[in-house]
Amino acid sequence: MITFIFKVINFILFVLILYKLLKNPILRFLEKEKEKILKRKEELELEKSRLEKTIKELDIKIENAEKEAERIIKLAEERAQKKREEILEEAKKAIEEYKDSIEKKIEEEIYILKSQLKELAVNEAIKEAEKILKDKLTQKEDEEFIKRSLYKL
Repeated sequence: MITFIFKVINFILFVLILYKLLKNPILRFLEKEKEKILKRKEELELEKSRLEKTIKELDIKIENAEKEAERIIKLAEERAQKKREEILEEAKKAIEEYKDSIEKKIEEEIYILKSQLKELAVNEAIKEAEKILKDKLTQKEDEEFIKRSLYKL
């Protein structure tokens, strides 16, 4: 049992010596690691805040870009509507001009047809009058009618 006590005492002494010898280097090592970890933590927190700031800036840029896109689309729609109205107005104007020209041509054709119809009616009336006069007038009456007609002219 004495050997056991010696072993225990030896072990305790060994642990005390080790403690005495290694305590400061281990504490320094642990302190350095702690500092490295804290420094890394600060760096990561700075990086996190920088990234959060960047994300907010990008969100603002995206929002602005969406607003600008909406503005551009609205402007394009307004321009398209205006152009559509201009085209419709031009088409209405062209249709009106075409309608006027057609009406003018129709009026001209009606005038020409009326003139031709009058001429045709006069010629037919003259032919009918000549027939009637030939049948009813004698030579003497015919000469007298011609003289009166020429006198009136």
